[in-house]
Amino acid sequence: MLVVVTSYCPWCRKFERKTLASKKIAPIVKSMYIPVIVDRNKDAESFPKKFQTPCIPTVFFIDPKDEMEYWESIGYLNKKEFAEALNDAEVLFKKRQKQ
Repeated sequence: MLVVVTSYCPWCRKFERKTLASKKIAPIVKSMYIPVIVDRNKDAESFPKKFQTPCIPTVFFIDPKDEMEYWESIGYLNKKEFAEALNDAEVLFKKRQKQ
């Protein structure tokens, strides 16, 4: 799970602090994904160009087998919305594994 943010984005900070670090979301993320948070401006050279986006925050769910994105969440999501996104991503990942 790749989270693309910038240091100047208040919605990115809110997403990291209120959503990702919440007691409801953090355990799910840690048990199901390898979360990586990158600053689009500072870390641009350290992650693939296909995941460089003008929209922040953006969360890419990436298949570890082929490194292809299978779900993307754009913009700030609260805990409830992100829990739904995690569920959607899990469903899509399981479908990919059956193919």
